[in-house]
Amino acid sequence: MIMRLNNVLKGKKVYLHTIDDCPDGRKRLEELGFTPGTLLVVCDSRRKGPMVVSIRGGKYMLGEEVAEKIVVRCEL
Repeated sequence: MIMRLNNVLKGKKVYLHTIDDCPDGRKRLEELGFTPGTLLVVCDSRRKGPMVVSIRGGKYMLGEEVAEKIVVRCEL
């Protein structure tokens, strides 16, 4: 199932699919390891506000606007 990262619940594991409409942010996210196929674990998530994700051994806080531009794939 394909969905936006900001809709993923705490504790879920997903794989990055793509980053939409974020040309400046996309480059920075890719430098941090946010590349297609990479496993992400949602460590903290709220309906509004920032979320924390774990990727490649690091934890990052993403703003709501950035998280909604990241498209992920969930394993059923």
